[in-house]
Amino acid sequence: MADQWNKEAVRTPTTIGSMEIVLKDKDGQAANHSAQYNIDVYDQNGNFMKRMEGNLRPHLTSAQLTTIVSFLAAMRTKAEEEILP
Repeated sequence: MADQWNKEAVRTPTTIGSMEIVLKDKDGQAANHSAQYNIDVYDQNGNFMKRMEGNLRPHLTSAQLTTIVSFLAAMRTKAEEEILP
């Protein structure tokens, strides 16, 4: 009986569920940009195990960071043109 309980208690992460990336441009300055991630992890039975979250910047290449900075600058410009008088 104890062996059966131990086998059922083992949970192995097998599936990545929802992934969320949040990019923030606080004031138009590249030094103040941030990129955060949230990843939902599920076990072998399809049950939610945990949400991993953190700073995405250390996981990006310099080319990816440059692309994100350019994207945020373009979105800020677009917002200013379309929203501000």
